[in-house]
Amino acid sequence: NYTEKHFGNRDWQKMVDDQEFNEQILKEIQDACKKGGIQSFEMPQRVKVVTESWTPETGVVTDAFKLKRKAIEEKYKDDIESLYKGEQPKKTSSKKKTSRAATSEAEEKKEPSTATSKGDPANISEDVVADDENKKKYA
Repeated sequence: NYTEKHFGNRDWQKMVDDQEFNEQILKEIQDACKKGGIQSFEMPQRVKVVTESWTPETGVVTDAFKLKRKAIEEKYKDDIESLYKGEQPKKTSSKKKTSRAATSEAEEKKEPSTATSKGDPANISEDVVADDENKKKYA
């Protein structure tokens, strides 16, 4: 996959804290924006890659996987402020942090989740990327 080609088989936690990796992610995002006709002032200038999966259990998305913007803003407030100030965000903690809202929502449901996480988001097969590109061509 892409990360193995460009960054080897490094530990995911170490990789997301690597400045070169983050610069490459930002470059890929900016290149995609340029190809899509996005103006330079609309493009992200900094990014923060997180290791935690965004699932309903973590409290940052709904069961339909819609973003919970306030929960995201609260959870990543320090990182967002650092990015706007032009500072390097703090290294990602390997410990998962869950909000009280996510914990209480999970307790209320008491049902097993149908959402599954593959763990390492860097493990995206080339087929998935190619399929996504084909969908864009025919959209």
